[in-house]
Amino acid sequence: MTDDWFARSPRSRVRAHRSAPQARAADPEEAAEPAARRCGDKASFVASVTLTVDGGRTAW
Repeated sequence: MTDDWFARSPRSRVRAHRSAPQARAADPEEAAEPAARRCGDKASFVASVTLTVDGGRTAW
């Protein structure tokens, strides 16, 4: 999803990665895995949770 955006604006890639704790964008699987875990049987008692999957960006 971001590949096209970064291709049109290479400086945006540098800025985005520089401002992220992990200095990179997430792979799709990295973003999907936490959501899939919240849908599984082991999370059956979890209700109304907001899960931030941002690689630590909002922790700074």
